Amino acid sequence: MKGEPIFVFVEEYCQKAPEASIDEDELYDAYRVFCIAHQRHAVSRDLFFRVLTGSKLRLHREGGRILGLEIHPAFEAWIASFAYPDCEEESAEEDSGLYE
Repeated sequence: MKGEPIFVFVEEYCQKAPEASIDEDELYDAYRVFCIAHQRHAVSRDLFFRVLTGSKLRLHREGGRILGLEIHPAFEAWIASFAYPDCEEESAEEDSGLYE
């Protein structure tokens, strides 16, 4: 898999739409499923949202939601079929330089 996992996740599993929004927990859980399926380590929740709202993706957080983004309909059922097992997150210190 080429590219950084967060950017690949957003590009392949999500779609941007001005009127869309998604719950932060739902989005992070979907990202974790993506990481498990592609044998990647999920970055910390804090880093995940810093990357989403950073200069490359420029998404906005408001009231526990990410605005302008939703899970692509083709992947909603697939993602929902996972049981969200506990997976190891890398610490923010270890992976913070990946997305700068």
